[in-house]
Amino acid sequence: MPHRFETLYDLRTRYDLPAPPRPEQFPEDDAVVLLNTVDVEVYRTGIVELHQERSRRRVVRVLRNPQRFAHSVFHLDAGDRLVSVEARLFDPEGAITAVDPGSIRIVPLSGGTESEEESIAAPTDVHVDWGLLASGSTLDVRLRTRRARAYLSDEWAVQDSLPIQYNEYSLTFPRGLRNVHGEEWDWRYRLYRCAHVGKPRIVEGTNPALGLTLTYTWSLRDIPAFRPEPSMPAHATRQEFARFATTDWIQWSALTSWYQTTYLAEPLGQSERARAEVSRICAGLTDRRDRIDALRAFVQELAPLVRPMERGVLEPLSPDEVLRRGAGSVLDKGTLLLALLRADGHVAVPALAVSRQYGELDDRFPNWSFDRMLIAVAVDGRRVGVGRSGAEGDAESGAASSDGVGTPAGASADRIDASTPDGTSSDGLDVAVPDVTSSAGLDVAIPGVTSSDGADGDASDGDESGDEVNGRRADSSMDGGTEGRTAGTGVDRDFLWIDPAARYRPLGALPWYDQGCRVVLIREDGTAELHRTPASRSSANGFDRRTTVRRDSDGRWRWSCQTVRNGEPAAEWREELARISGPPEDQLRALCTREVTGEIADAELTRWRLEQPEGDDGELRTYVEFTSDGLVAPGPPWPSLVLSWPDSAGIGLLGSPQRRFPLDARYPQRIRRSYEVSLEGTGYGIQVLPTEDDISNHDLVFSSRYATTVTGGIRAEQDLEVRTPTLLLRNRELAHRVDLAIRSARGQAFGLTGSAPEPEPGLEPGPGSELEPEPKE
Repeated sequence: MPHRFETLYDLRTRYDLPAPPRPEQFPEDDAVVLLNTVDVEVYRTGIVELHQERSRRRVVRVLRNPQRFAHSVFHLDAGDRLVSVEARLFDPEGAITAVDPGSIRIVPLSGGTESEEESIAAPTDVHVDWGLLASGSTLDVRLRTRRARAYLSDEWAVQDSLPIQYNEYSLTFPRGLRNVHGEEWDWRYRLYRCAHVGKPRIVEGTNPALGLTLTYTWSLRDIPAFRPEPSMPAHATRQEFARFATTDWIQWSALTSWYQTTYLAEPLGQSERARAEVSRICAGLTDRRDRIDALRAFVQELAPLVRPMERGVLEPLSPDEVLRRGAGSVLDKGTLLLALLRADGHVAVPALAVSRQYGELDDRFPNWSFDRMLIAVAVDGRRVGVGRSGAEGDAESGAASSDGVGTPAGASADRIDASTPDGTSSDGLDVAVPDVTSSAGLDVAIPGVTSSDGADGDASDGDESGDEVNGRRADSSMDGGTEGRTAGTGVDRDFLWIDPAARYRPLGALPWYDQGCRVVLIREDGTAELHRTPASRSSANGFDRRTTVRRDSDGRWRWSCQTVRNGEPAAEWREELARISGPPEDQLRALCTREVTGEIADAELTRWRLEQPEGDDGELRTYVEFTSDGLVAPGPPWPSLVLSWPDSAGIGLLGSPQRRFPLDARYPQRIRRSYEVSLEGTGYGIQVLPTEDDISNHDLVFSSRYATTVTGGIRAEQDLEVRTPTLLLRNRELAHRVDLAIRSARGQAFGLTGSAPEPEPGLEPGPGSELEPEPKE
């Protein structure tokens, strides 16, 4: 039986909502969220088997631009099973219209290698087509999902890109619930930049399916819109949200030990097939790094499966199964690579990670919120432990213990799990507050509550200041102290890092979204170590193009470009190349054509070549020649030489006066371009050289240079270096100056003297297309 949707009056009465909003009340917003609720019920299917059912409801009032809301998409995480979806449309007068079921589409985001059965557990989008809308319409959607997993962790988005009149999250679970160890199973939470949410309302009840229950409800009214900005850092580090987790994981080692015992121990057991694959892959290789690199490349080349490492998918496929399929998810590939490395005798451990675009891992709140598994291979072949040199905090390296886990002098072997006798964590973790006795005489534990009177974190830096736990100020330090890395070098002295799902990176080089991220290493005994992955310098991510231009006797301009890419620009170019179908020669031609015509609209490609050592994922060199007509623009008042210049790496967005948040510059990089234009035999000459620029501080460096050449032409150079992945607001003025200088140079027209001679009659056109495929070793 479908759920009966209330009238707008019913909704206003039930949730004490104000009168429907008017456009003049929200001049900057196209719509207002009247109601957003998330209701989670945890129930038992056995003695300790836990499942959860979730109901989401969203009611949106459209104020203007109704075409923007004619289509809605609701995302379901991996592992969610859709039970029902209902949608109703209120017209501006409040009349209710049921949405045609044919306008609701379920789209599993599964890969082509998955079976139909497996795609059920893949991430899914629910699409609702509303048809023609009018301003004043109200959209009402209710989704009900079920997950055959215990309630391990969750997040509640307090803010939205639209204003919210009422936002609510509730959690209902059976009283007296116990885990596999017979211990009482409870939950805790932590608030991020929204301490004003306050404590939950606690209601005891009876449910036919759950028995005696407790329901915790958090709610908030009149929440301002979160204003996303172009190229801003991860929203999770800026928006208000709450995070929930089980009290089984007060310490990180409790989480990692549980995960290793429950999900990793069996798949990582040695298999004959893994050993056979190692022998085949590494045949003829004797150097240790070469063997590691061969295993890395083998796993990364396997086809991807859309089984992301999210809260619904915890269990990896076995290495044997991944080898049989020839495909795997991020988690599957990580487990396979671990099995292969260990079968070959290498010391390797998994590292649970959150990609930088999704925010930071919270070192003070152990919870399952990961989206990737990286692999750390010990450089010296024996140490996987704590106390990294060059790390923040303790700079002393620990000696290797008998089990391969290093321990610094004076520290316990499990340094990140220092708990006080009263059950609270010494590093500021939220834990259960004292029990509350119910009217029935039963003791009921309440999840840990963050004080509502703390100050919000500064939105400009993402700090979560003001959190208190049981009346104590939360410690902002890392669990136990150090994070192992060699800061700023892009190199870790102790580990070779591998992302099993990434390609086109040399051994030990992570893609930019894995760089500088906090991770949790799972040591061989299952305990945890917090670490930070290395981040590369700007010199490691380079784009350098040298261009020469001369005029042929037929009147066309002939261009010759050499481009050298390394680091992320090289990897991105290879990924672009791989996305184009066809033979390698056609792929290269298509990509080169697209690149040159993107800058010179009338360009005609004549030669192209790619140089890279066979099997090398490092530097990439391309050579391109093409012809064009439009290098010189006629007057008045005089002819001008017009050149194209590099983009600004997005730094112009920081110069916008209304910007409130730092700018995500993706990765430190250096962009260089130079043009040398010969005017010999053209009848032209340079009138005057443009003004040169030198603008810099420790985060940004920009220079622009011009000079005349012996052929009467001009040489122009630009160099832009972004030294940090996040440009802070304090760089606003400098970034604005750099952006203006780049725009000025890009639009620079070099005034010329003289005039071009007429082409000689009877001359044949220049050479035609000529393909030079990638040379083979």
